[in-house]
Amino acid sequence: MMNLLNNMSLIPKNFIVANIVDTLKEDPETGAEKVFEMGDKFVKDPETIALLQQVKDTYYTQPAIRMYAKNLIYNTDKKCLNHFIQNIVVKALIEGISKREQLSQKYRIKVPHAFVLNLGREQLNEVELLVGQARDLGIHAIILTNDDEQFFKIYEKYSDVQFLVLTTSTALTMERCLALTRVSNVVPMIIFDGKAGQVGPSLGYLKASGLLYGIVTPTNQHNWREVTADPYILPLIRQGSRLNWYVTSATDQFNPQELVLLKQQLESIRKMRPYIPLHLEVDTPISHSMISGTFTLTEQVNQKMYQISFPEVNFENSRGKNLIQIFKAHI
Repeated sequence: MMNLLNNMSLIPKNFIVANIVDTLKEDPETGAEKVFEMGDKFVKDPETIALLQQVKDTYYTQPAIRMYAKNLIYNTDKKCLNHFIQNIVVKALIEGISKREQLSQKYRIKVPHAFVLNLGREQLNEVELLVGQARDLGIHAIILTNDDEQFFKIYEKYSDVQFLVLTTSTALTMERCLALTRVSNVVPMIIFDGKAGQVGPSLGYLKASGLLYGIVTPTNQHNWREVTADPYILPLIRQGSRLNWYVTSATDQFNPQELVLLKQQLESIRKMRPYIPLHLEVDTPISHSMISGTFTLTEQVNQKMYQISFPEVNFENSRGKNLIQIFKAHI
C-alpha cells in the first residue's frame, strides 16, 4: 500500500488514502481484497510488486491477521482510520523516512521515528513548539505521557501528527472519548494491569466511539504469565483494544530466561489472536499509573532483530533547547 501511493504520483496521497478507507469501510469483508486489486492494477515496480505479494500472502495465510484487519475496519471510526493511515503510513513511513535520514546526516544526529514527550500543561507553549519542530524533522508520531485536556488545541493544530497518549481508564468518560474521535489523530494507550476480566466501563466508551486504542501493561517477572494469558487478553480484544504494549523496566531484575519466554508468548499471541502485542523497555522505574522514560522496542522480523529507541523529552532536558539539541544528547 505504501509504495502503491508512491507509484500513483499524479494523484494526491490524501485523496488516495481517503478512497482506500472508503473502500475498506464500505465492504469490510472483502475491502482488503479490493485494495490488493488496486495494487495489482497500478503497481509496476518489481520490488513493490514483491512487497505487495508478501503482504497478500500474510493476509491470506494467517487467519488471525485477517480477523484483525476486519475488526479494525468494522469498529474504527472512518475519520480516525483515515488519520491513522495518513499520519503513520504516508507521513511517518513514506515521506518521513527519507526526510529523517537526510536531516540526520545534516545535523549529525539520529532523528528518531517517534519520541516520548513528558511535559504537562505548565509547559503547554513549549509542547506546541516541540511538536512543530518534530513535524519539521519528519516525525509524525509522538508518545505523550500526559492526557491533559489543554492539549486538545495541539491535537487540532497538528492534525498530521499521530499522538499516542498514555492515560488511565478513569480519565476517559464518554464525553472525552467522543471529543477524541472528533479530533481523530489521537490513539489512547490505557495503562492497565488489572485482574482478568476487569476491563472497566471506559473501554466500552472507547469502543462505542470508534476510537483506535490500545493497552499499556506494566510487566514484570511476577505477572507476565497472567497478563499474556487468554483470560486477560480476550476481554480486552472484545472491548476493542487493537494493540498491547508490554512494558518492562531496565531497572527491574527480570529473569533473562523469562524475558525470552515473554517474547515467545507475544509472538504466539500474534499468530493465534487478532491482536498486536509488543514488548517495550523503559530506562526508568514504572508504576501502575505512570510510565515515562526512553522507550526501546526490540522485535524480530524475518529472522532479523531490530531495535528502535524513542528518546524522552522532559522538563529537565528540554529547558531552553530545541529538538535537535535534545536529540544530540541521546547520541
